[in-house]
Amino acid sequence: MDFSMGLEQLGAALLQLVLNPFYYVGLFLIVLLYRRQVALERKLFAVRLHAVSSQFFRALLWGGIGGFVISLGVAGTGIVLNMSSMIWIWAVTIILVLFRIRFACLAYAAGIIGILHIVVGSIAGLSEIKLLEPMTTSLSEVHPPSLFALVALLHVVEALLIRFHGARTATPLFVEGKRGKVVGAYHLQGFWAVPMLLVVPFTTGFGAEALPWPMFFGGTEWDAGWSLLAFPALMGFTQMTITERPEQNARRSATQLFGFAVVMGLLSVATEYWSMVTIVAGIVSIGLHEAIILHSIMREKNGSPYFVNALRGLRLLAVVPGSPAANLGIVPGEIILKANGFMVNTKEELHAALRSNTAFCKLEVLNLEGQNKFMHRALFDGEHHLLGLILVPDDQVPYSTEWRPLTLMSLLVSRFKQRREPLTFEHEVASAVEIEE
Repeated sequence: MDFSMGLEQLGAALLQLVLNPFYYVGLFLIVLLYRRQVALERKLFAVRLHAVSSQFFRALLWGGIGGFVISLGVAGTGIVLNMSSMIWIWAVTIILVLFRIRFACLAYAAGIIGILHIVVGSIAGLSEIKLLEPMTTSLSEVHPPSLFALVALLHVVEALLIRFHGARTATPLFVEGKRGKVVGAYHLQGFWAVPMLLVVPFTTGFGAEALPWPMFFGGTEWDAGWSLLAFPALMGFTQMTITERPEQNARRSATQLFGFAVVMGLLSVATEYWSMVTIVAGIVSIGLHEAIILHSIMREKNGSPYFVNALRGLRLLAVVPGSPAANLGIVPGEIILKANGFMVNTKEELHAALRSNTAFCKLEVLNLEGQNKFMHRALFDGEHHLLGLILVPDDQVPYSTEWRPLTLMSLLVSRFKQRREPLTFEHEVASAVEIEE
């Protein structure tokens, strides 16, 4: 393989990526999503648990790594992707995003495009209509098996990212339960801009060097050689859980998405041999992905809330990063039984117990395995007045959030429900946090 030609192809592909407006649309959506996350945290807890900048650069880093892994997978198996395919993918994605942010997933766009490819191709005389000629021509250039294979690769990487990073970016929430009582919840979300440099068949003529290994997809289209195509994609997930800890929910979601990826990989292979399977693959791409989400929603709707107060002690919803509680190793879901020797069952009792010794604190905590553990730590001026503990909500919380499907409008305007005027203790807590911030 000519090294200079490879460098030339790489430079041209990188330039395509830099000039691609869809990549920046994806980055803009990521900023809006994490901006909304921080706004939720500040409104509900008067403290920031995540930073927009760190979330954004983490999305860039892991999105870039994911793009590199997918690019290697494509280079080994071959995917027929051209400019017509990219335009269709992004056009359909942008339309879908206007209704739901989660529709930015390639599974939906690939399913719709695959179905349209078969339907339009099977209607006689449609391509002869002058007004529809640009659409039918570009749609005929799409290679559905490659789209479904790309969906599979993206979801393998997404499943891994959710498994290892999904819980780290989760945001605690106060939401209304089925009976109107406010309960603790977690909003899990992760979004990654995935820049891919894909090895695709050479389409502008002959003379490009052939690859030294055979490609599975595309058949004779690789006879003219290869080129690199820059393809940016947006990958991510968003869901809420009230029935389990975010780590458990992330593992469950990752397993389901990996299963989805396996199914789509098998369907992409079948579609390569039997074109009519495209209809089935398109329906499965949309329907199975949607079924995973609906199953999760129904599970949360019918399950019992996890982040509610226990019979004794105070259950933790979250821990402020870098706080004394975080340094002690306390984790969400654990229960504070005693503080400085005092039994605590309300936020007021915890606050009073901690104030009984402003220089030192001793805690008795029931961990997630049901065992008692004891911890202690010196306290210093300026540290969080409740050690950085965010407790599950009680009847006195001033705000809760209404959980609704994410839309572009909800990214710009977050909805909160003011339940009642905070009591004196709540005013005291809010003032203390605002001063610290």
